[in-house]
Amino acid sequence: MIQPLQLLELTCFQALNIAVNRFDKSTPQPDLPPILAYPFPSAHHATFKRLNAFLLFSPVTRPSSSEVSTAEYEKAQLNVHKGKATGMDWQELNGNWVLLPNRPVALIHFLGGAFVATAPQLTYRRLLECLADQGYAIVATPFVNTFDHRAIAESVHRRFERTLYTLQAQYLRRRYLPIYGMGHSMGCKLHLLIGCLFEVERAGNILISFNNFSAREAVPLADQFATFFEPLAASGMAMEFSPSPQETKRLVIQNYGVRRNLLIKFSNDTIDQTRDLNRLLQDRFAEMVTAQTLTGNHLTPLGPDVKWQAGAVFTPFDAIAQWMRQEVYRELAQLERAILRWLNPLGGAVPPVRN
Repeated sequence: MIQPLQLLELTCFQALNIAVNRFDKSTPQPDLPPILAYPFPSAHHATFKRLNAFLLFSPVTRPSSSEVSTAEYEKAQLNVHKGKATGMDWQELNGNWVLLPNRPVALIHFLGGAFVATAPQLTYRRLLECLADQGYAIVATPFVNTFDHRAIAESVHRRFERTLYTLQAQYLRRRYLPIYGMGHSMGCKLHLLIGCLFEVERAGNILISFNNFSAREAVPLADQFATFFEPLAASGMAMEFSPSPQETKRLVIQNYGVRRNLLIKFSNDTIDQTRDLNRLLQDRFAEMVTAQTLTGNHLTPLGPDVKWQAGAVFTPFDAIAQWMRQEVYRELAQLERAILRWLNPLGGAVPPVRN
């Protein structure tokens, strides 16, 4: 049974991140329904800029087409990374958010949860930057949730492929890198669909907190709106996700082609269906599937990396703040270590992640 409180939290994240995309004109704009595609006054934009500073999010402003060509812009964006010994910046490229270490060892295509996927470079910032710190290039594709999950999977796959082509041509110089898919919640379903619908080359997929509920189970307060759903269904309008949960299972059983998979479930996640997915993949790939249960809940992967800067004199307040920060990120740090260990099982001890 889905807990209403968790769904309310996720819905609030969706509202926040739609606001993120609409307030900040530099954020890549997904295809929004007309009701969401309205401008905000400049006063709200200024307010969001102050919020950006608090969240440590530095937007990148894309010039207009009259100022520079698309090819020149993409080349300039990638050149920002060249020659940097330390430090990385998020860059927008073909509707994706890209984070490139100096000498990447592999590339991760990340897809977030249904209600937090509109700004993954913000909502999953700490997790993704931790992986980038260890040499993994990140391509995070934002999307807005609809009932048509197949169309979303096709859209994010096309955008990723365009970005991959640009990276290989202009930054990686055709150097081969293994590619991993990583998804959280609905992002897991999208990676599964991509692995079923396309002949993708993947070294593996990392699937965190998978769920595959029907629309009535997944949409908050759906039962209260049953009288609204029924006339729409009678008129022929689809009120179920496409593909449905059963259709998704059938596709995975018949067509899913990514052999190596890491499945992660959290101990206090009441909307997780990883065990069902584990059974499907074990039947298909046997020894190639790893399933782990970690301490945490459905929202554990989320969060920016809020830093605490101590003053010239280290005070008890600094000690308390740093201790609280370590406690807040303890479960997320455990997730980061599990992912890094699976990505590089022969690499010995996992490097320390951010505290």
